[in-house]
Amino acid sequence: MTVHDRLNLQTKILERLANRNEKDSTRKKSILFITATVVSMLISILTIAQDRELNVALYDGFIVGGYVDEGAYLNFTGPNINLRNNNSKFVLGMLPSLRFKEDRGIPKNAFVTPTLGGGLT
Repeated sequence: MTVHDRLNLQTKILERLANRNEKDSTRKKSILFITATVVSMLISILTIAQDRELNVALYDGFIVGGYVDEGAYLNFTGPNINLRNNNSKFVLGMLPSLRFKEDRGIPKNAFVTPTLGGGLT
């Protein structure tokens, strides 16, 4: 192995280490952001006044409709656990949805596509 080959190998190793450090830094920032968001939400929920009420509901009355990507959708709140504080309401549960879109691909999907998501609202 010549000196030139060794220098090329060392350069490649250093480039890989630099790329790995950038990915680790981005991952750490993402984890830190998510942790800070969850902690701030918990603090806000736990430190609000005494008018707290925790309920379990099968349907909460939320319906959201919209138009995206040449198709329409309807989202509903499904089974959930909700916490009401004064004028605020936090909902953790399932979000059933219906998407209306004509599929031009092969094979074709149905015009109405049901989906189920979950989340915190």
